Amino acid sequence: YLSLLLNKTGVNAKVYEKRDQTQDKGIGFLLLKNGIDAMDAIGLKNEVLKKGNSINFLTAIDEDGNTLYSNPLDNCVAMTRHDFFKILEKEEKEGDIQFGKKFTNVLMDNNQKIKGVKFEDGTEVDSDLIIGADGIRSQIRHQLFENHKIEESEEREIVALVRCKDIDLKQDVFLKLMDSEAGKYMGIIPLGGDRYIWFLQFNKNSHPLNDRRPEAIKAYAEKTVSNYPEIFKRLVAETNFNKAFYWVSCRMNLLPRFHHDKLMLAGDAAHPLLPLTSQGANSALQDAAVLASLLSAQQAGEDLEDILAKFYDARSKDIQRYIDKGDFMLRSFLDLRKSKQFNLPLAV
Repeated sequence: YLSLLLNKTGVNAKVYEKRDQTQDKGIGFLLLKNGIDAMDAIGLKNEVLKKGNSINFLTAIDEDGNTLYSNPLDNCVAMTRHDFFKILEKEEKEGDIQFGKKFTNVLMDNNQKIKGVKFEDGTEVDSDLIIGADGIRSQIRHQLFENHKIEESEEREIVALVRCKDIDLKQDVFLKLMDSEAGKYMGIIPLGGDRYIWFLQFNKNSHPLNDRRPEAIKAYAEKTVSNYPEIFKRLVAETNFNKAFYWVSCRMNLLPRFHHDKLMLAGDAAHPLLPLTSQGANSALQDAAVLASLLSAQQAGEDLEDILAKFYDARSKDIQRYIDKGDFMLRSFLDLRKSKQFNLPLAV
């Protein structure tokens, strides 16, 4: 997305991607207003609305199916990761992306000035601006800010994509079950066309799952939903657990800056956010939109350091707000048995 946006604003951008072109990891996410607005910046909002599934309501229930909370949602679209990248791939030009480029280290001179980055195949790349977007456990961030550690939280998630016909759930409703007695959440997000993302959130200390084999994850999920409404049982029963994911939720305090010299961080590499906030993908898209806007509006006499400092000023307040909201949501979730309070599972 960032390379497309930069190219549209006249900046020649190339992408060096670690994955093989044939790989398609990840499941999906909710695009919120900031993410949808970012896609609109490159003229792809209509494609998002066409490929995604609009979520207009959030409904929370207890394990007996009683409604705890129901409210409309604005600007919320559910998408698979696959469909999202298909939208972007249609806009790419041949040669814009080089696949199979696994990062190894940042190259610096004796004065700690950036000379470029190096990849596993020996390729070295330098540019006027280098953007590191290598994920939550960013090696680039670790090299630039080695004392700023990512923290694993007690919250864990099982996430799966399943196709299931004749489910009794409106296609525009995000349904979330709050099992306060067990201290668990389970959510269902319709993707349209009988496709659903479901996720199970639990406390690793009170309800551990130490075996990550598909059969163990399946057994854990089946036991959890045994006293849940039928819709949850059906989705679990029809899931291929060889393709389910086990997530370890991570958080990190705000970095003092998002760049060093001409190398900057963006997305999860710059600011890992708890999945409870639904702001990982959305904030990454917003990062790109803000950076492209600042670069295209560069004034005479304004150097890269000024622009990257402006980027931090523009993004750090929102990111701190999402960190704080995520920490609050995490505390509430881990104390669910006592508080029995449902929190809106979005940071907006």
